[in-house]
Amino acid sequence: MRRGRRGGSTNVCDGLVGLTGADEITRAEVRLWPTAYRFRHGHRIRVQISSGAFPRYNRNPGTGEPRATVPTLRAADQLVFHDRDHPSAIILPVRSRD
Repeated sequence: MRRGRRGGSTNVCDGLVGLTGADEITRAEVRLWPTAYRFRHGHRIRVQISSGAFPRYNRNPGTGEPRATVPTLRAADQLVFHDRDHPSAIILPVRSRD
């Protein structure tokens, strides 16, 4: 893993989930892949929500068609709601320094 530089970021872990109903508000629970990382005092955690991460992962055409044979791609915008009717949370386990 590459060390983060001042003002930069380092990818620590990924979690992938596929959603249907592109034009609907949908609840998604994303389980991160197992990892261990020590965040030092003053460091911040960044969460990135996206429609894909090609070429790292297979492209997401945004159409619901089979990924291997789809002829067209559709751009997608992601919205994360975080109000009383649509609560959002990021839950990270914390281990003490035993």
